Parts: sequence; structure tokens; C-alpha cells
Amino acid sequence: MKTTKLLGIVGPTLLLAFSPDAFAQSINPVTEQCNGETLTGGAAADVIIGKKGCTLDGVKVFGSVKSDKRGAVTLTNGTTVDGSVEVTSGGDVTVTGGGTDVGELRVEGNADVVITDNARVAAVFKFGSGTITLETGATIFPGGIAAIESGTIDICGSNVGVNGAGGITLLNVSGDLNVDVGTNCGRSNIEGTIIAEKLDGNIHFDSANLIASDLIVIDQLGSGKVTLVGDPDPETDRIIKFSDINISGGMGAVTITNAETDSDTSISERTGLVTISDTTLGSDVSISLAAGVTLRDNNFSLEDVILEKNSGPVRLEYNNDLGVNLIENNDVTLIANMITDATIDKNKDGVSLTGNTFAVLKCSDNTPPPTGTGNTVTELADGQCSKFK
Repeated sequence: MKTTKLLGIVGPTLLLAFSPDAFAQSINPVTEQCNGETLTGGAAADVIIGKKGCTLDGVKVFGSVKSDKRGAVTLTNGTTVDGSVEVTSGGDVTVTGGGTDVGELRVEGNADVVITDNARVAAVFKFGSGTITLETGATIFPGGIAAIESGTIDICGSNVGVNGAGGITLLNVSGDLNVDVGTNCGRSNIEGTIIAEKLDGNIHFDSANLIASDLIVIDQLGSGKVTLVGDPDPETDRIIKFSDINISGGMGAVTITNAETDSDTSISERTGLVTISDTTLGSDVSISLAAGVTLRDNNFSLEDVILEKNSGPVRLEYNNDLGVNLIENNDVTLIANMITDATIDKNKDGVSLTGNTFAVLKCSDNTPPPTGTGNTVTELADGQCSKFK
């Protein structure tokens, strides 16, 4: 690849070394054409990239960088782009190195995007196949990531958004969304809402730091799973934290463990298993029209849990500080929970209550009637459960 030294803005003691034309370019940068070259240092008004691609190494671009010929683009070593980087016909894009700082990155067509080694991009818009990778201190700021019909998105030890804005929006993506998955990832900071609609793949967050982040998953395709996992070690404080969690539609399992929420959690119409464990839920929880449901070792902060029309089995074990509404589920088991008010109505295939403590327990129209031993009801036991008082 050819290397071209661009002219930069120079100090007055060096002006005599340049021709008049060179001096004019240093003061008024021009549009550069780059095709199979490395442009090193200096300044340009805009850069147009040909089909052989281009590397910008420490270049100041006052305008934009554009490629419509499938040429790959590499921005490195403190390159700055005040405007946007636009790749409209495919061609991979790499943004790397501390001090490398670019505006919006817009990539269309079959292309992979890699942002790494403390580089910053204002926002990423990806349309078409190909992956997005953020790693080693990459930052998307102040915007976020929007991907339509792209491939897998991997975020590892990087930053997205600021002051609750930014976020990640995925539509018709064929691939996974992975955040801090892998033993060598640092902890990512993700701010803003995360939306995935019609994603054909898995969603996996592992101990990421989520700030003002709602998770919204709509109509996940195939058997894609949602896995939200934190690290309970108090020395690392890597509990995963969300505001709202809203997951609707899909066939894959939902697993939430070592997490915290400060707003509502709603999971509906999932044909896979739903498991929430070792989690503190700061607002109401609703799970409906799912397959099996397991809630284990959670603190529900005196909020209500509504489990309705789940095909079963439905198991609640060792949970604290919750109100429960169990309505039209199959095969229900409650073991050693601390429950304020419980309403258990119209469930089938058995309701088993063992070693629970209830303030109020009301049961009706369950087939067969609830059974169990070792339960304590401190205030009221009514209907089919009057025998437990």
C-alpha cells in the first residue's frame, strides 16, 4: 500500500520550506482521494476512498470520510473526523487507537465494524450484514448503536452512551448480542435503553454495568435465549442492574441471576423456561403465557408477583418479601417462601405448599385443591386454603 504524507498546518519558522501551493493547502485543506494508500499526518477537508481501501494514520479531517466502492477503511493513531464516516457499499471499517475520534459512523452493506483500543465514535449506524465489535476501551459517545439486519454484536470492556442516553437498538438482526461475555473482558458501561426486535440469535449480558438501562425484547426469533448474569462477589460489585425488563414473544429460555432491577419486570409469551434467581427486584413482576417458571432465592422488596397462564411447572423456592398472584397455571409448587398476601386461583395439576409463611392466603377453584405441610399463616387463610390456618 502506498503511503502519502499529507501537508499539515505548520509553524511560521518552517513556512519557507514549502512552495506557495503547499502553504495554501496547509491553511485550506482540500478533498483527498485515497485508493489503496495510507495517508499519514496532516489535514484534509474530506477524504473519498476508492475500491482498494484507505488507511488514515494520524490525519485531521475537517469534513467527512466517504467510501462507496467497497473499499475498507481504517482510522488509526489519533485520526480525527469532525463529520461522519460513511461506507455505503460494503467494506470493513476499523477505528483504533487512543486519540482516534470520529463523528457518526454509517455503514451499509456487507461489512464488519471494529472499534478498539480506546478509540471514540459519536454513534454507530449499521445497515446490512456483517458484525459489530467493540473492545478494549472503545467508546460510543454521546450516541449509541443502531443496527438493522446486521450480524452479531460483541461488546467487551467498552462504553456506550452517556447520562442515560445512547443505548442499543437492534431490528431484524441475524446474530447474537453479547456484552462482556468471555473471561478476558473488562466491564462495559452501557447507558440508555436496549431494544431488540425480531432478533434471530441470543442475548447475553455478563456482569456489565448498566446505567438507566431498560431491556426490551420483542418477538425474538427461533430458539434464541436471553441470559442476564451478574457476579455476586462483593469485592468486584458486578451485580448486573436494569431498570425495566420487558420480554415478549420467543421460544428460548430466559435466565436472570445475580441481578437488580429498580422498575417493573414483565415476561410474556415465551415458550422456553423462565428462571430468576439470586436477584433483587425493586418493582412488580409479571410472567404470563410462558412455559416453566422458576423463582428461587430472590428478594422482591415487598412488591407483587403475578404468574398467570403459564404451562408449568411453576416453582417458587426460598423467596422473600413478595405478594403472589397465581392464576390459571399448571403444576404449582411453593417451598419456604416469605409471602405477604397470596391469591391462588384456578390452577390445575396440583398446588403444593411446603414450609411457607403467609400473612394472607386465599385459594379458590384450584383442581385439585392445594395440599402441603409446615406452612404458617399469620392473619387470614380463606377458601380452599382455610385448612392451613
